[in-house]
Amino acid sequence: MRPSRGGKVHVEDGVISVDHIISALPAKALSYILPPSCQSLIQQLQDISAVTVAVVSLEYDGSILPVTGFGHLVPSWEDPGLLGVVYDSVPFPQHNRPHGQTTRLTVYTHTF
Repeated sequence: MRPSRGGKVHVEDGVISVDHIISALPAKALSYILPPSCQSLIQQLQDISAVTVAVVSLEYDGSILPVTGFGHLVPSWEDPGLLGVVYDSVPFPQHNRPHGQTTRLTVYTHTF
């Protein structure tokens, strides 16, 4: 792929007209595959810092939360790997299963 001015992108089998190009690659990975003609964009992408976060969704039968609320953040001095927990079943009860109360959680962790 080789972008050029005027919304044209050169690909292996021809040229396509585009309004936008959307990438799901991390910024740094995208910067390594762009051609040298995109030096300004390459530099901007390489300047973006990012961290890796894992998201885990959990569901338990019954109501097991000791408190009612949206969730909580965890201070890094307490647990450097755990960022926070959202108590999904509290702010979004409409997503609960129809057969009974459940507790749904989304856990965010920092991966090293």
